[in-house]
Amino acid sequence: MAVHQILLDCLDELVSEELDIFKWHLTQGIHDFKIPKSQLEKKSRCDIVECMIQRYSPDGAGKLTLLVLEKMNQMNNAKELREKLAAALLCPQALSSWTSTGQC
Repeated sequence: MAVHQILLDCLDELVSEELDIFKWHLTQGIHDFKIPKSQLEKKSRCDIVECMIQRYSPDGAGKLTLLVLEKMNQMNNAKELREKLAAALLCPQALSSWTSTGQC
């Protein structure tokens, strides 16, 4: 499965309020990942995924999504995402033991 679809499926699991919190974390910045508010305002889930991938590559977008989910205490969603990304061979050596260090 393509990383785009994996990340979209993950964001589809978030209700509207959770998606707003997810976007807020993206604008606040986590490690070296930060997206300006203007680029996320009124954006759909598809647009958010596309923005993350364009700015940070598929690998970086996967890492960023994991970090935000963990910040939101969405541990089940983070675990499921980690497994799907590992299966898609996105940085497989690190995703199996991903930590919040943001390093791969």
